[in-house]
Amino acid sequence: MTPITPVSNVEPLKGMKDLHPKLMRDHAYIKTVIDKIATQFSYEEYTLPILESLDTFSHQASTELIAEQSYRFVDKGDRAVILRPEITPVLARMVAKESGSYTLPLRWYTVGNCYRYEKPQTGRLREFAQLNFDLIGKTELSYDFEIIAIITALMTAFNVPPHAYTLRYNHRTVVDVLLSRNNFTATEKTQFYALIDKKRKLDADAFNDAINEKFSDPNKQTFIKEYIDAKTLDDLMPTAEIGKENALPPALKQSIEMFREFEANMPTLSLNMQAKFDPTVVRGIDYYTGIVFEVFAEHGKGPGRSLFGGGRYDSLLEKYSSKPLKAGKSLSPNKARSAIGFGMGIHIFSLFLAKNDLLPKDNRHVHTIYLAPLDTEGLCYAFSVATYFHNKKFNTYLGIVHHNIQNHFKKAEQEQCSYMIVLGEKEVLSRKVVMKNLRRSQQNSQQNSQQNSQQNSQQNSQQNVAITQTYDIPLS
Repeated sequence: MTPITPVSNVEPLKGMKDLHPKLMRDHAYIKTVIDKIATQFSYEEYTLPILESLDTFSHQASTELIAEQSYRFVDKGDRAVILRPEITPVLARMVAKESGSYTLPLRWYTVGNCYRYEKPQTGRLREFAQLNFDLIGKTELSYDFEIIAIITALMTAFNVPPHAYTLRYNHRTVVDVLLSRNNFTATEKTQFYALIDKKRKLDADAFNDAINEKFSDPNKQTFIKEYIDAKTLDDLMPTAEIGKENALPPALKQSIEMFREFEANMPTLSLNMQAKFDPTVVRGIDYYTGIVFEVFAEHGKGPGRSLFGGGRYDSLLEKYSSKPLKAGKSLSPNKARSAIGFGMGIHIFSLFLAKNDLLPKDNRHVHTIYLAPLDTEGLCYAFSVATYFHNKKFNTYLGIVHHNIQNHFKKAEQEQCSYMIVLGEKEVLSRKVVMKNLRRSQQNSQQNSQQNSQQNSQQNSQQNVAITQTYDIPLS
């Protein structure tokens, strides 16, 4: 017989994480809340393949994401493929594939795994579950407002206090036009966005060194340094142009008008949520166009970086297909390719909730009946008892056979079961079981310990009836 060689390394690959039941319970809770909010806002769930053609991402995401941070290879069919590093381009591909069969707007959401080969750190894994909410249809600000409203609803549903997070926003088209007016080439624009996106990870000296390394033109260096110090949109505009939007190029004029309308409505839209302009929010991926945003943890509660973010990607769908999407009555076909959405990493968000003590306690066996077999016959009868109570919408937890009933009580308490049924010879022969309410029993014990013995005697005779109930259960 060939000897078994033990596995020497039982750790998952670097950047991957085993999700034990406790973490899965946290993730399941988060998904339940997400599903609830999605239903409330009439969003429909979809799913996508994990493995995609490399071409799906080649021209839509950042160069760094594809060239340096992706899991890609040539498969057995000699095709260049990639484990999806994000969801949005795959969604665009799917919508383009079936574009003739959809009526806009599309309100869709998904939670699926993504893969990025980047340095693991707190809240950042190489395999991670990501939530995406996307609204596909028109360029109107109502779409931006709806996505912000969903974010507010999500945070409220998770009981996150408004002071614990901030939504920071910017406008990519405004920034892009300003870069063009300062003679940034297309390549320099990509470098600019990548650099700004990394600013929070660099100290001041490292950031200045990066500016000097990537941009040799002193004027461009000065522009970048002034850009990151901007507190408002007007700070980004030449002084002579403030308040004179009509004289600006049409793309810049339209974007500024939309941005000012967005800012004017944020106090009403975001309720008590903190929201502010932030020039460092640019969303480094290439396909973003209009308003972009990120949600940050505040007051040291949670990972020290952005929790999640998103924005508008008006031109991405057009890059995948020339087929027009069907427009609803209120939508004109020439405006049917706009979209806005956001993505949230479930793991980093669960860390934020845990840091703020917002995850539910372990209550997996609340309303669960602990079945306590005292012998083999009791064990066999337990399955009939379990079936009976499953039909009554109870859950059951089957203990191992043990003659010592105290061990069963300890295990039932350890598993936080609410009820208990002992299954011994008497129960098997009579086909009758007594269900004990452990929660009521514990409450009564605590109350009785504070009362005198005469009161205990009078109450116990009544409480025993209240905390137990008998059932006739035949073999199934």
